[in-house]
Amino acid sequence: MCYARGVAVVIFDWIREHSTIIGSRGIHEDLPSLYVCSTIKALLLYKKNAMEQQLTGAPHCSSADLLRQIENVIQCDKRLFTFWKNWDKKVSLIPELRFSTVGLSVTWSADAFKGLQCEMLLFLPVVLPNHPQVLIR
Repeated sequence: MCYARGVAVVIFDWIREHSTIIGSRGIHEDLPSLYVCSTIKALLLYKKNAMEQQLTGAPHCSSADLLRQIENVIQCDKRLFTFWKNWDKKVSLIPELRFSTVGLSVTWSADAFKGLQCEMLLFLPVVLPNHPQVLIR
């Protein structure tokens, strides 16, 4: 689990450093953090609704336990942790952050793929610059 978190942090940093992501609301300065925080908010809302319906789930998995576990995980990435702490959690989920890239424009820096470890590409669907027909999965 710790290895996977470390890989995620490296990938987040790579995306932040080498991409410009533009959506209907303009440039996303930190799309990885925005996406993870939106997903966390959805998970917490799901848990809250389940608890209200008396669907308690696994032992030791109250809403407070889940939040504590989430905050433990997000501390692996300082920018994600800061984003979460400063994010207005009352904001509705961002509609662009579905499992689709429709409506998002992504451009990569000229050196985005230089020195990139092949293992990272296994985790990202990446369209190569100047070759939109090439999709690496």
